[in-house]
Amino acid sequence: YVFVHETGRSLVDFICVRQDPEFTIEFTVLEQTFVSELLEAYKDARVLLFDYLSLLDLSKIGLLGYLERLGKRIAVHERLFEEIQNDLTMREYAELRVLWEFLRKSKSVEFISDSPEANFAVGEIGEHIDEWLVRTLAYSKAENVPLVTDDLRLLSFIKSEQMTGMNIVPIISQLREQGHLDKPAYSTVIGGLAERFYVFLSFDHEDLSTIVFADDYKVTPRSFHLVNQIVLRESDWRSFAQVFVKFIKRLWCADVLPGDKIAWLGVLTQRIVFVAEREIAEDNQVDSKPLATGLSLMWREAIDNGCADDLEGLLPEVDKMLDNKKFPDITEHFKKRIKAKLHSLRADER
Repeated sequence: YVFVHETGRSLVDFICVRQDPEFTIEFTVLEQTFVSELLEAYKDARVLLFDYLSLLDLSKIGLLGYLERLGKRIAVHERLFEEIQNDLTMREYAELRVLWEFLRKSKSVEFISDSPEANFAVGEIGEHIDEWLVRTLAYSKAENVPLVTDDLRLLSFIKSEQMTGMNIVPIISQLREQGHLDKPAYSTVIGGLAERFYVFLSFDHEDLSTIVFADDYKVTPRSFHLVNQIVLRESDWRSFAQVFVKFIKRLWCADVLPGDKIAWLGVLTQRIVFVAEREIAEDNQVDSKPLATGLSLMWREAIDNGCADDLEGLLPEVDKMLDNKKFPDITEHFKKRIKAKLHSLRADER
């Protein structure tokens, strides 16, 4: 919010058009204590006060209509509704229009005005955020109503002021528990949030497969963002490697063009190699075996499940993917396995 205010941009222009996966936005923390705090805050809340970003995100992932199923009062400051309406007159984004239509038609949304008890001084930060947010914060403080925001920095500020806040993660979790989101639908939700380039987004191989298959098996900005989270300092790269192995097995067993299979193997290989090189460069004593094992298992799945066309296309790409000068042993090992599998497939054809 400070960034868009200080640059004079509209929030919707900034958040609805995301093009650089390297320009990530802090969204949530995966530590269990943090998640538990969010869930507890949600459980205790009778009223949820939403900010602009959380509403846009719920619109983006198609969950606005599910809010009334939560069994809680939904509140939005009237000044925020005016902001949304003004933005829509200046620009047209699908998720913005869906949000505006939802707010003006929904019977579950309560528009609130400034609280007579509001004497909350936001201090210096008030000069760097929009008026609707100042008023929303003041109401949240005065009425002791939890504020739902997907701006992690704002969430930290709320906590520092002894206020209650949460992001939309508990809402998504509740909808899953209630049976409103099955696994494919949840994967689609993760894909929508990935288009924001949020970190961190937790996903498994089924989520990644659903997203990639929906993108016609191509490497898109959102799928690249998900796998590229492995390079972030706080990531558990071991768990990423495990997800990559299962994803490659599913992809290479599917009826997918060889070029798409090879492209994905190349992207995942490069990400693992990048992390391995960085870890070794920073600490010669680091145990890189889990990464090496993940890389080997991933390639084994590709080679074992690849058809002749897949492997013939993959063979000339091995040196490019692994850099033969840095990884001569593993490069030659993969080449030998590919050639052996090709020989076996051709023998079967004869």
